[in-house]
Amino acid sequence: MKFVLDYLKIDKEYACSIGDDHQDISMFKETNYSIAMGNGKEEVKDNAKHITKTVTKHGVKYILKKLL
Repeated sequence: MKFVLDYLKIDKEYACSIGDDHQDISMFKETNYSIAMGNGKEEVKDNAKHITKTVTKHGVKYILKKLL
């Protein structure tokens, strides 16, 4: 995530990450807006700033509309 943000010249403050599994926790630390899917692992939810609905309930669309 850090490489991508540096490459695109995007400040961490304006970046968003969305995940549902353990490997996503490190990505959360590189972005200001960390979002766990409702169907994600509990540890992932504990490390996210926001939790959205599940994949089947269109969680990505829901949280992006809410944040924007």
